[in-house]
Amino acid sequence: MGRVHPRGPGRCQGEGGAAPTAAATRAGGAVSSKHDWTLWRAFLASQDVDPVRLHDARHTAATTLLALGVAPRVVMELLGWSQQAMLQRYQHVLDEMRQDVADRLDAAFTVEAPAPQPTPPAGEQVVSLADFRARQQA
Repeated sequence: MGRVHPRGPGRCQGEGGAAPTAAATRAGGAVSSKHDWTLWRAFLASQDVDPVRLHDARHTAATTLLALGVAPRVVMELLGWSQQAMLQRYQHVLDEMRQDVADRLDAAFTVEAPAPQPTPPAGEQVVSLADFRARQQA
């Protein structure tokens, strides 16, 4: 089973030197993609989730963290990325996010005008309904 390598997330000793990866064997080698895939499929089956590619789960994780408002540097650390270009590749702006921004901008720029106050025509007296009812009951 793989583990996070002590050199830090995203690096392990593979053929030809350090290779990008999220996990490493205890000896520092790259985790077999077949073994990784087998564990992933077993995990999905144990959770009664339809099979999806592990790669797709990275997109889902990155986008979910974006939707939760997690700081980009934290997302990069959690997913083992050292370059911000990975955020642009894996995080996707959802329609709900666009709608939320539109609603917030609308609220920020919408000023409710006070209700217009009627003015009586020149020479006429206006009596409020409350005053009228008070006089009727007196």
